[in-house]
Amino acid sequence: MQETEQKKQEIEHQKEQEKIQKLCQVVFVLGPPGAGKGTQSDLLEKEFGFVHVSAGELLRNEVEKKTEESEKINQLMKDGQLIPKEITTRLLRQNILENITEEKITTFLVDGFPRKIDQGEYFESTIKPCEFVLFLDSPNIEDLIKRIQERAKLSKRVDDNVDSFRKRIEGYKKDCLPVIDFYGKKGKVKEVIADSDIDSVYQKVRQCFLPEKID
Repeated sequence: MQETEQKKQEIEHQKEQEKIQKLCQVVFVLGPPGAGKGTQSDLLEKEFGFVHVSAGELLRNEVEKKTEESEKINQLMKDGQLIPKEITTRLLRQNILENITEEKITTFLVDGFPRKIDQGEYFESTIKPCEFVLFLDSPNIEDLIKRIQERAKLSKRVDDNVDSFRKRIEGYKKDCLPVIDFYGKKGKVKEVIADSDIDSVYQKVRQCFLPEKID
């Protein structure tokens, strides 16, 4: 009986994977904390009909469930530490499956993930390779701190404070920049300097999703 149930789960998993391969495209959206990944993803979602999936938001929703695992996630987020790749990938996969439609190929903007090379490799080996990485770079750290302070006035995020932000910046430099380099060597990075106003940045961001012109 147990073997039969396991076989059913394996068959269902295979069907889900076939659905993902056929009807899903994935773009990773990366950049330092406060660079505007969520804001720009929302604008792309509104214009192009993409699905914005925030890895951080999925984790924060998981924390609300008040389980033993959610308490561990909450503490890691407070400390600016990375969440185990298996947890984040599982949540991302669930969200993708919930939002796939049979009518067309759906583009998913996965915001804030992967934050380490092994996270990206794990996601791509268990779900699907990304089309490319949208890299929103904002070199001025002080400007990012100001953005975080403004966001903290409105949000309830446990990591929206200067101390946590500085830890996240250090983590970003240590772990996430190598991810950019990793995908850059594959020719899969489209970089946008995100140090101006939202609309100006978006005009550059949207160009990354338009068909390339052939001279």
